[in-house]
Amino acid sequence: AWDFALAAAAGQRLLALVGSSRPWITADELRDGLVIARLHLRDVAGARRALDGLFRFSRRPVIDLRSQLLASFVESAERGQYLASTQ
Repeated sequence: AWDFALAAAAGQRLLALVGSSRPWITADELRDGLVIARLHLRDVAGARRALDGLFRFSRRPVIDLRSQLLASFVESAERGQYLASTQ
């Protein structure tokens, strides 16, 4: 089973290392995990902050499918439509 609360807490701690010379994971991996964990916890504002805040560290182009999916998940949640597995 996935522990989204634990994943979100770990992701929050890893934010301090983004852009440093000693990141544990790439900014894109952190952004993916943190956005999805926060969405599963129904923390839509936190998911939006993670998506937007980590964008400048991303190595993916805006047109990358993974980036577009993350953005669409957050936008759907902002409209009140959550990931199907959280209902």
